[in-house]
Amino acid sequence: MLARDPYAWRELWKEDDPQVSEQALKALVVGAKATGDGLLVAEILSWTARAQGAQQRWDDAHDTLNDADFILMQQPACPAHARALLERARIFALSGLQSGARRLARQARERAEETSAGEVLEELDRGL
Repeated sequence: MLARDPYAWRELWKEDDPQVSEQALKALVVGAKATGDGLLVAEILSWTARAQGAQQRWDDAHDTLNDADFILMQQPACPAHARALLERARIFALSGLQSGARRLARQARERAEETSAGEVLEELDRGL
């Protein structure tokens, strides 16, 4: 899948079944790492964290985002940074930490505007 279309993995996201999404995304991380594309790995990790947060596994979600952040620290600003901020904002919101969620959502919006991350902007417009 990654060889044909590096972003086709998004089709694996199942809003109504985050556990299935998480397992499918985790399986792809290995293949994404083999491509050497750190931004792809970081984005898949961000979506994996989203699935973990949807299962109320806050610590796992934050740990996964920490892994994505470590990769992103070594990269220039790009849409993957905005995605990681958005997913961390979602985790804060889902876990009841609204003030942190709002702060992170503002940062995600700023980064999305800076990097032309239209998909992230659309998701922010719909709300966390």
